[in-house]
Amino acid sequence: MKTGITILTVLLLSTGLTFAGDTITKEFDVKPGQMLGADIESGGTIFIKGWDSDKVSVKVYLDGRDWENVEVEFDQGKRGVEIYSDFAKKRNRSRVDIEFEIRVPEKFDLNIETAGGSINIENVEGEILGKTMGGKLDLDNLKGDIELTTMGGKIKASQLNGDLYLKTFGGNIYLHDSTVDGEIQTMGGNIQLSGVDGDIESSTMGGNVSYEDVSIRSGNNRNEAVHITTKGGNIDVDEAPFGADVHTYGGDITIKSAGRFVKAKTMGGDIEILEVDGQVDAVTMGGDVSVRMTGDPKTGKRNVEISSKGGDIELVLPKDISAEFDIELAVTKKHYDDYKIISDFDLQIEQSDDWDYSHGTARKYIYGTGSAHSGDNKIHIETINGDIEIIKGD
Repeated sequence: MKTGITILTVLLLSTGLTFAGDTITKEFDVKPGQMLGADIESGGTIFIKGWDSDKVSVKVYLDGRDWENVEVEFDQGKRGVEIYSDFAKKRNRSRVDIEFEIRVPEKFDLNIETAGGSINIENVEGEILGKTMGGKLDLDNLKGDIELTTMGGKIKASQLNGDLYLKTFGGNIYLHDSTVDGEIQTMGGNIQLSGVDGDIESSTMGGNVSYEDVSIRSGNNRNEAVHITTKGGNIDVDEAPFGADVHTYGGDITIKSAGRFVKAKTMGGDIEILEVDGQVDAVTMGGDVSVRMTGDPKTGKRNVEISSKGGDIELVLPKDISAEFDIELAVTKKHYDDYKIISDFDLQIEQSDDWDYSHGTARKYIYGTGSAHSGDNKIHIETINGDIEIIKGD
């Protein structure tokens, strides 16, 4: 950050600053649209707030046993204001507590890096870039191009507007009441979105994902399906009016309301779709599946594909649906009399005579076939050692 600029070195013992004990204060006249740069190699917590003034105000609070070893430098140039903080003498461990309290014009660019500490930004519009090697991000009322990363902390953001990229390597992400396009990632935490409008892609390597009052759009068209992937957690979607395509490698999936379609897959959990006005493709390698189809059965595609390798399946269909049923229930020897197919629709139930040993464990099959009305939609269900129940809804 110091390359190509003249650095004004300010040591703690300098008489050129307003100094009271362990506090440094500095103020700069600036223009809106300029930039604040901060390279805090000493580490420290940073608070930045936009205000109705053409000034940058900086207060640095220092505490701890080694606070006198901290060196703070400032520079003002054509682009704006630069702040640099490091240790005058390198030691194996310096015990300091550093806090930066900064005010900038409401329209101002930021480029902030700290070797360790939280970054808090409020009420700023511009290009907002930031990175901390170990601390949380707390963001509120920001507008513009927003790109922030923490190597080890949670991210809490609200009232954001613009292009967004947020990433944490070890924490949860909470994004609320925002209009943004972009991407959010966590390598080991949960993601929670509420009151969000935008083209957002979210991913986590090992946590739960929750969407509540989220409107996914592409460009100006608010007609995009919800897409979520997690490597090891639950997925909970409050509403997906244009469909949902969700995948988890080890958790439950809950869709409260969806239109058009739901495509849901989990390698080890339950799937619950409380309402879907469209077709369904639900697969679990070891859990129960519950689906309720709503809406006018004469509109749109209403195909259903449900598969479980070991669980109960309950499907509620509109009573006037036009459908062709293909149901398969596999039951192993130990559980042969425990499970059955139950249906409000007229199905022909048949059982296989011989045991099938091709899958390792001997099993027999119970089949349910039939059609309702002209059989326009295909209903295929299969499970192992679980009840299958098909219910006529209202």
